[in-house]
Amino acid sequence: MPFEKGGPKGVHGEVDFYTSHEGLMLDYEEALTRTFALPPALQQHQISNAPLIPGLQGEQISSLDGGSSRLQNSSATADQARTKQGFTGFYNTSAHFLWIGDRTRQLDGAHIEYFRGIRNPIGAKVGPSMRADELLKLVEILNPDREPGRLTLITRYGAGKIEEHLPGHIAAVQQSGVPVIWVCDPMHGNTLTSASGLKTRNFSTIVSEPS
Repeated sequence: MPFEKGGPKGVHGEVDFYTSHEGLMLDYEEALTRTFALPPALQQHQISNAPLIPGLQGEQISSLDGGSSRLQNSSATADQARTKQGFTGFYNTSAHFLWIGDRTRQLDGAHIEYFRGIRNPIGAKVGPSMRADELLKLVEILNPDREPGRLTLITRYGAGKIEEHLPGHIAAVQQSGVPVIWVCDPMHGNTLTSASGLKTRNFSTIVSEPS
């Protein structure tokens, strides 16, 4: 008897399965965004730390009578709402981990505005066109409370451009004091166009970028 009908769990029922994709189509992502209570550990963190963590509805919380109201940003009002209503955050339910593409990471753009408001762990592609001062501002916007594990930077320079760009980007992040996870995408910076017009990549080049 399958697990869904009351039977025992099988191997597949014990697997932790996670999904990830680029958050490109904002209409789609917004439609799958929901408000959920924060995990207990984050609620306790919020009680003992003044700064609001990303995605927390500090100024706009469901009212105590079930309606929607904009609360004054005072400690007394916030404490009352947190005690009776609990801590909530916006979560994207289309994937566990989403990232911002190299072409949609404008600091004043809609993608950055959306991503900074959700509680999912998020990533941002970092390519040769990213200036060091721009990266510094980007990490501060996406992880203002310097939460470990919140932000992943996904490098996609191309094998021949790593030495030119990576050291400056590392220095900018260190200067910001924002903790990040570094991940290498060796595919998208090494794309070639064949004589027939098809995009392709040399396997040796792909291997050389992360190594």
